[in-house]
Amino acid sequence: MSILLLTASSTAPLPAAGAWDFYGGAGLNVGRAGDPGFAGTRQANPAYDPNSTVCSNPADPNYDAICRKTIAIPSSERRSSYTGSARVTGGLKGDWGDTQFDITYSPMASLYFDRAELNQVGHNLASTWRHDYSPRASVNFNALFNYTPEQDVDPANLQQNSLLVNRTSRTYGTFRGSYGFQSGPRTTFDWSYRYALRAFSSDTFVDSSAHSLGLNWRRRLGPRGFVQSGYEYGLTLYGDGPSVDPNTGISPRFTDAKHHRASAGWGLQSARGFTLNINAGYNIVVPVRTELESFSGLYTDTSLGWSGTRFSTVGGYVRALTDGGGAFSNAQSEVIHATARAAFTKSFSGDLAVSRNAHTRLAQGTAGGEETVRSLNGRASLNYSFARDWAVNVGWTHYRQGGGSAGGTAPDVRASRYSAGISWSVR
Repeated sequence: MSILLLTASSTAPLPAAGAWDFYGGAGLNVGRAGDPGFAGTRQANPAYDPNSTVCSNPADPNYDAICRKTIAIPSSERRSSYTGSARVTGGLKGDWGDTQFDITYSPMASLYFDRAELNQVGHNLASTWRHDYSPRASVNFNALFNYTPEQDVDPANLQQNSLLVNRTSRTYGTFRGSYGFQSGPRTTFDWSYRYALRAFSSDTFVDSSAHSLGLNWRRRLGPRGFVQSGYEYGLTLYGDGPSVDPNTGISPRFTDAKHHRASAGWGLQSARGFTLNINAGYNIVVPVRTELESFSGLYTDTSLGWSGTRFSTVGGYVRALTDGGGAFSNAQSEVIHATARAAFTKSFSGDLAVSRNAHTRLAQGTAGGEETVRSLNGRASLNYSFARDWAVNVGWTHYRQGGGSAGGTAPDVRASRYSAGISWSVR
């Protein structure tokens, strides 16, 4: 029950040096959405007050309304709806020999035929810029801005969305700049700066911004393998969110933290299309407030992939100390992700993607036990190109989230979206 919107963008080849190249596309989809507003089955109780005198008497008729952390959501809020969506994509590429530039803008409108209050328009903007100072030195800049209003979640980007919803607008932006230098025929150094911003329109979730500086060293081992090591220092700042965490008495606004991450790894790229990357190390999170406890843990970022003539797949596992995914501040996070693509014929193909996320709060003396928000999101689609620049597709997306152990901060969600659509591209 919910819509799987069609991404109608094209990736044009780089133009000749000194030229501009425009590309873009459009797509229309129709389908059906279950729980279109991602209301979930339970949500945080806004009237929750464990200190109320009512809570000492379970027989009191107001006990459930005041003393329960979460409350059930009426089934009428989750009723399915017929849906439609439209996405337009426009892009511009430029190549001046030593410099390449690319920018893409893609607005998406979602229409719910019997739930007009859910109709929304989201926006996505991405840009890259690269300049080669010499064959051994280059600079890269990458920027991304994504705005998803109210309940809108983009099924084309399951891992980034990571759900959370509750009719809350979400703004996400990143910027990364790096300078790479090849000190020898096999050795490369990369210095980088990254900024990330995430904000929600509701105080149910915690806003955050982060700055980080990193250095990475890589050395090739023969034509296919390499080793690498790196260090990153960062500072995460928290903004609006719940005024006071009921478990700790501490506001997220006062849990700003520094982090240190050191890692080393090994990688392999075979001639047959097989790739393997193993990176492991250690995380340390140090709250700015000295009276708060520091945390440390193992860091892992591993991926395995294979790319052939008709089939390609990649999967990975990441474990790190992060900012909690919006449910709370600092957290231990685990992400498992996998994608696969099969080209059955020249015109007919299929795609599959799945992402599992778990964020466990790094507690400061929490008496209520472990708090974790988990989500499992998957997408499957079939695509058929019936003419030059024209294609049709059918798809299914499923969203699953459990936030009960986080005191109802994130709703428990079970929702599916079905769709069929057509797209047109221009290059």
